[in-house]
Amino acid sequence: MEEAVLREVTEECGLTCVRVLGPLAEEHIPHPIRHFPRHTAFFELEVDGDADVPDAWDHHVTGAGRDNGMTFHCRFEPLPLAFPLADGQDAWLDRLEA
Repeated sequence: MEEAVLREVTEECGLTCVRVLGPLAEEHIPHPIRHFPRHTAFFELEVDGDADVPDAWDHHVTGAGRDNGMTFHCRFEPLPLAFPLADGQDAWLDRLEA
């Protein structure tokens, strides 16, 4: 599963300088709009300390997937978050070590 996590981070954020520290949680909750079954796995990642990654950036997705052509606005946010993430994606952040 770690390979899938790293592939998704590369595809959707453009980051290739991260490593998986470990799993946080898994959810089996229906999609909030389409209501089809959805399995979501949450992982803690770390950016390589030598990497020069900005605090915020735009990533234009390429490839053959459904996200092809989309632009994702990415950024790092300090914890605790000032505002909740969409679709409850922040539900497991309290499991992170400070």
